[in-house]
Amino acid sequence: MSYDFESLFKSEEIEGVFHLAGLLGTTELFHRVVEAEMVNVVGMLRILEGMRRWDVEKIVFTSKPNVWRNNVYTITKENAERYLCMYKEVYW
Repeated sequence: MSYDFESLFKSEEIEGVFHLAGLLGTTELFHRVVEAEMVNVVGMLRILEGMRRWDVEKIVFTSKPNVWRNNVYTITKENAERYLCMYKEVYW
C-alpha cells in the first residue's frame, strides 16, 4: 500500500510532521525484509521529499528502541534516521 503524500502536502497547510509509523517486529520481520524496507525507509524518504518540496521543516520521528540489536526493524529505523539527518543537514 502506498500513501499519496504529495497530494496531502499540496492540499493542506502543514507546519510539521509527526512520523510515528513503521512496520514493527523483530524476528517476524526476517521473513518480510523487503516490505520492512519499503515501509520504514522508503516511506520516510517519501515523507522527507514531500516536506522538502513544500517547505515543511519540522518533524518528530520515533526511532529504534534497541540500538544494540541487529535485526530488520533496527536496521530500517536506523537507515530512516540517517536519511532524516542527511535531509536536515542538506535542505534545512
